[in-house]
Amino acid sequence: MISTPNTNHPTAETGGYYGRAWAHDNRRLGTPYLIQLFLLIAAVPFLSASVYMTLSRMTRALEATKYSIVRIGWISKVYILIDIACVVLQVMGTVTMAYGGADEQQKAINLVAGGLAFQLVAFVIFVLLAMRIHYRLNQDPTNVSSRIRWRRYFWMLYAVSALVLLRNLVRIVEFVQGVDGAVASHEAFLYIFDAVPMSLVVILYTVLYPGQLMRNARRMDKGTADAMRLMDHETA
Repeated sequence: MISTPNTNHPTAETGGYYGRAWAHDNRRLGTPYLIQLFLLIAAVPFLSASVYMTLSRMTRALEATKYSIVRIGWISKVYILIDIACVVLQVMGTVTMAYGGADEQQKAINLVAGGLAFQLVAFVIFVLLAMRIHYRLNQDPTNVSSRIRWRRYFWMLYAVSALVLLRNLVRIVEFVQGVDGAVASHEAFLYIFDAVPMSLVVILYTVLYPGQLMRNARRMDKGTADAMRLMDHETA
């Protein structure tokens, strides 16, 4: 069954915004700043893991594994490892940023921005993989894809990916600009380009739940199998 977006994501986001509110009222404390910075950055990889698994499971449900240029079983595994690497980089950066000296701040910024950039590039490649499967299914439909509505789920996947890419791009700009930059200095950027996109991702997954596609595919397979058994029985 295809899962909904990882439940750790809204939990981490909620904790992050709690830390943000705490930091606003206690600007001299390092702990609330570290909490909000770490949780808001680390929340997205949990969501990304659900996106990666969605593509591989939809591809299997549509019997389209032959159209993937990468072994479909490896997509989720490789991308989750990439997410872990990105989180490690960002954790190292946030800890250094919160507790490191003034001479280590640039290193911390580079670590966080590097982790976000790595994740962004990986997501672009992921979208290209999805687009190829989508294109091949359009050109040469499988037995399952020719009988169910599947395209809207791919478009949902592209929309979700675009939102994550937008969020990561703005966060990269934020860290490259530094604490005195336009993005970091105006809190509205955080809500417009982080809270809103991530909320829309969850909403899109709720409205177009990919698990429905898998259920439809299973029903189609069961109907085909029952029809074949009936034909065998009639010819016997």
